[in-house]
Amino acid sequence: MPERALGGIITSICILLKKEAATTELQFEKTMAEYGMDRLAKKKGAVLVGFSGGADSSCLLALMKEWTGKNGTDLYACHVNHLIRGEEADADQHFCEKMCRDLDIPLFVYRLDVPAYAEKNRLGIEEAARKLRYGAFGKALGEIGMPAVIATAHNADDNLETVIFNMMRGSGTRGMAGISPVRDGRFIRPLIKDGSDEIREWCREHGISYVTDSTNSDESLSRNLIRRRLIPEIKKVTGAGLDSFSRMTDIVRKDSEFLDGIAAVYLPGRMTRIGRRVLQELDPAISSRIVRKMYSNLKGTPADLSAYHTEKALEICRGTSENSLDLPGDVVFRADRNIARVVKRVAADTVPPENRYLYSEDAPVFDNSRYRVEFIKGEIPEKTQEALAPDENIYKLSIISTVRFDKIIGRLMIRSKADGDTYRYGGMTRKVKKLLNSRKLTSREKELYPVVCDDEGILWIPGFPPRDGVRFEGEGEPLSLVFRDYAPPGSGAENNENGGRTMERHSILDRDIEEVLVTQEQVDEITTRIAEEIDRDYADSKRLILLCILKGSVVFMGDLMKKVRIPVEIDFMKVSSYASGTKTTGRINILLDLNRSDLSECDILIVEDIIDSGRTLSYLSEYLALNGAHSVKTCTLLDKPSRREVDFTPDYRGLEIPDKFVVGYGLDYAEQYRALPYIGVLKPEVYSKK
Repeated sequence: MPERALGGIITSICILLKKEAATTELQFEKTMAEYGMDRLAKKKGAVLVGFSGGADSSCLLALMKEWTGKNGTDLYACHVNHLIRGEEADADQHFCEKMCRDLDIPLFVYRLDVPAYAEKNRLGIEEAARKLRYGAFGKALGEIGMPAVIATAHNADDNLETVIFNMMRGSGTRGMAGISPVRDGRFIRPLIKDGSDEIREWCREHGISYVTDSTNSDESLSRNLIRRRLIPEIKKVTGAGLDSFSRMTDIVRKDSEFLDGIAAVYLPGRMTRIGRRVLQELDPAISSRIVRKMYSNLKGTPADLSAYHTEKALEICRGTSENSLDLPGDVVFRADRNIARVVKRVAADTVPPENRYLYSEDAPVFDNSRYRVEFIKGEIPEKTQEALAPDENIYKLSIISTVRFDKIIGRLMIRSKADGDTYRYGGMTRKVKKLLNSRKLTSREKELYPVVCDDEGILWIPGFPPRDGVRFEGEGEPLSLVFRDYAPPGSGAENNENGGRTMERHSILDRDIEEVLVTQEQVDEITTRIAEEIDRDYADSKRLILLCILKGSVVFMGDLMKKVRIPVEIDFMKVSSYASGTKTTGRINILLDLNRSDLSECDILIVEDIIDSGRTLSYLSEYLALNGAHSVKTCTLLDKPSRREVDFTPDYRGLEIPDKFVVGYGLDYAEQYRALPYIGVLKPEVYSKK
């Protein structure tokens, strides 16, 4: 027997022997059952414990060792050295490594420079540490290669500390609900009803050693002051531990979750906008939650919004004019004519590259696929305008303005609108926001609409006069600006000479197909429908990434991205769960990962060819969310719900199919059949003979 395994058995026996003489009982198993943590852990198949080496996490690790052993669940631990406390932190790391060796628990260790990260990103040390710590959990999940529930050692004292801290900030019911026992179906807190005194006594009785963080005694930190001074006094008054506070937070949490559920009916998913009238008519208990949820959705984290900012936003909504409000974190709340929304504050010098252009005579055209501006030296007479392209008539929807080139100050450029933009013509300074509103543009059209500038400011916006003093009136050097608004493609634009034809049996591989399940025409209809849904749902997305899961979804991804009209980026991941047969192995291995260090502003849409067990997409969704993605959704061409092994529903689904082995349109068997233009059922004799 390996020495490590033998050591683990001996340590476990010692713990069990000491348990016989123990008198302190923790509510670990009761809490696991009460909040469904046990079902969640069994469903995932693995538990990852956040292990700092302190009393709480050492206790949790020992309890989880016993629980997973009884329930046939895999156990892993993750330790993060924040590089804040020098030799003390290194000693903590060595302690964790030794304890996990003794207990035969695989440990993932990450050394992350929190101070450097905090300085670079202008964050407080605690916030930076939390971001990196949760990112480390995501990395550990990637190394485990299968879904896992993440257990953290928050206890009843932490819960009360959070309630007191939120109360002092004037928090509402959400803040008074304290720490949620289960969050996002991924994080569990099995010690949330056990006090720190009881946990330390349990460790003493069971011979569980632990380390102590010296910074916990620093009372200059608000939370430490609450923990060391206020909570002990509260325990003296209650005389019954913290059970009463746990009951209170449970009650408040249930009430808060009920109201949150009502708000979610009006603002489903990760939406960041809603009808202005809806907010006006709803009770403030619901409308305030909607505003906070919009803010949190945009930030991509459970960021809370103060009561002051929430009320100010609702006050703007109750008015009749268009208005905006600056919120923390470079966010703006906007109440337009009919829509209320939250958006990222955009400065003129941070406009995305695809919406920026610097004029040169060698490249006199700006084109972002929706709008085009061409710079032509000289004045374009009316007859010439009609003759520019008589066959295509491409200037039918054009707007032409002529300015004096010699009046342009410095560089001539194009960008999209920015917050606070103003534009002077006709002797008056106008707000660009109101001008674009008057053209009844959608929010996405406003983002793409070209704003022509020089170093002095805005020169011209299509549909309005040029800036005062630069219009060409017969003197000076003329420069014509020709603006084109591309007409949206017609419903039949994608048709070609092959449109409407039935599936052609064009390949020798066709003879291995038992039946055609989805025709080429049906596939085209499915991709068109899903693309329209994506255009609608991601209209306000700042950075949408279609993430192709290699190799099966390549064909579907290629057709889908051609039909999506909003700007997108693409990326690829490769995972394995099949080997070379027709059944999944149940274990996920990442063979090719994303090569992106910061996903905080990325809305990721995972594009997959087929879902059966649901394990792959469930795992990838958790993995990307833990790595900081702003949002993660899933899209599949085909779905086999009868094969589902985990509770998972894709956000976009093409077609539900029976439990048959299908190939074609990117799907393969042993790397064959991907090129078939339809989806067919493979004859059983093809794969049974191998």
